[in-house]
Amino acid sequence: MDANSWEVLATTGTVPVPRHCHAMAVHANYIYVFGGYSDDVDRRGVHRNDLHKYSLDEGRWDFVYQGNKADRPPARHSHTMVCHNNGLYVFGGIGTNGQVRNDLHHFDIITGAWREIRSDNPPTPRWGHTANLHLKENGEASIVVFGGYGTHFLRDAHEFHIGSGIWRSLPAFGTPPAARQFHGAALFNHNLYIVGGLAATDNQGDCFRFNLDTYVWIRISSLPQKRRGHVTVAHNDRLYVHGGFNKEQYGDVCTLELDGTDKKWVTISESDARTPSARHFHCAIVHCKNMYIFGGYSKRQTNLNDLHRFNFEFSVTAAVPPPRSLAGDLRRLVNSEKFSDIVFLVEGRKVFAHKNILATRSEHFNALISNRMRESYQDTIEMSDVDHQVFLIVMEYLYTDYVVIDAEVAVETMIIGDRYLLPELKAMAER
Repeated sequence: MDANSWEVLATTGTVPVPRHCHAMAVHANYIYVFGGYSDDVDRRGVHRNDLHKYSLDEGRWDFVYQGNKADRPPARHSHTMVCHNNGLYVFGGIGTNGQVRNDLHHFDIITGAWREIRSDNPPTPRWGHTANLHLKENGEASIVVFGGYGTHFLRDAHEFHIGSGIWRSLPAFGTPPAARQFHGAALFNHNLYIVGGLAATDNQGDCFRFNLDTYVWIRISSLPQKRRGHVTVAHNDRLYVHGGFNKEQYGDVCTLELDGTDKKWVTISESDARTPSARHFHCAIVHCKNMYIFGGYSKRQTNLNDLHRFNFEFSVTAAVPPPRSLAGDLRRLVNSEKFSDIVFLVEGRKVFAHKNILATRSEHFNALISNRMRESYQDTIEMSDVDHQVFLIVMEYLYTDYVVIDAEVAVETMIIGDRYLLPELKAMAER
């Protein structure tokens, strides 16, 4: 696997249902996923409290038995989870009926039992916050919580001391970030880094450092684009950000060298066939020399349950954007009005396309476009045999020769692939 490259991981076993706003942590060679927000068969939202683990050795998902049902945390999304020793710690989030929570739960990985940790002075209820494990020089461990939304946007920091079970509010000096939720956070060398997020007026692109010894906040940089719902991790002396949303979804990876004098973010990943689809509200963890991302919410407004691995190993040549790929460049033209010379009307929504690409790639569209030209029709074609999401999948396949197909539309994509004389697309959907 090359440095600064993506790989989609094949999975077996009991794969978690697609979801977003879940939480993820790593223990030994297992990735754990808890809770989140998904859809039922009628596309109604469901809060979850299921726990799954993925074996990095075997490439297999398994449902984790959680002991007594009454001891499990209530279903929720937009919560956090960190791992320390043999325990998972779940905090906060928003549950059914919109109940905002500030409860803390511990799952013993060895015994498979949950227990709620009750202590004085916890943070106020919140969701869309962040939580990071802080390992101190003296060997003590704590969980640092920042921001989120309760009855309003928050910018307070709190620390839960794992050994004593005590919460405390952390002081703040210097220039703290504006109150926000759905930001990214990473902890490195006793500094907490806060990146982007949604504030009261707009998405943010700023980056702050909070020293956990002096409690001083400093603004250090800004992302190339404002965003919320992205993931942020630290590896060696770098921050990495993936995905997010700001009027459009992002699928890029940006990095910032923390020890460098030039505090500028660099984009090191462009779209190609191996790159995960653009998304937000997903989760990420770091294990060994890799970042793993799971799930999230796609640009097609569907939940995801795919698992991808990004290899960090930063090289000198990766400090500039890698060579652009043909597939990546053509993907930018999917449903793009730029240079478009034909429009499809699908479920009342316009889809922009380019005749030369469609006619070259598909016998079906070649015949359709040629007939319309001979009969002097205007360049708008209504498609009544396909829904909008599946039609965009067809377009992405025709432009790039590759597409990720969500399970919920696989059957219809297979049918349309057969109808439109696209055997390779049909085969992708069957898999």
